Amino acid sequence: MTRTSQSPIEPAASLCTFVELLQWRALSQPHEPAYSFLVDGESRESHTTYVELDHRSRAIAAHLQSLAAGGECALLLYPPGLEFIAAFFGCLYAVILNEVKDLVRERHYKLKRHEMFRSAQHDANSYSGGALRKS
Repeated sequence: MTRTSQSPIEPAASLCTFVELLQWRALSQPHEPAYSFLVDGESRESHTTYVELDHRSRAIAAHLQSLAAGGECALLLYPPGLEFIAAFFGCLYAVILNEVKDLVRERHYKLKRHEMFRSAQHDANSYSGGALRKS
């Protein structure tokens, strides 16, 4: 993935988080490209604007908040792409701790997936004293 932006306007110095920065960009530069997904690092496949990323991230955050309280853990299983970025920002919006895994590079996906779930459950128990919620 490649980060793209040609912002002549600097954000206010009070912006401290990625969420605040995305919200600021969605308001001040809504139709500017935020991210582009490149196939094999060369061909432009798709892109998202700041306002699109903000809206999608908020929708994911609302869904996550309906499943878990803020501060809980979530294991995100997305292939590389724009939806992964929206899910990451959705976790930030929802104040959900996330564990990022690159599934494309895993050789033994099924075994690794089982290990990741066990690890995530262990981490959730360590962080919050409770088990992961099932959807």
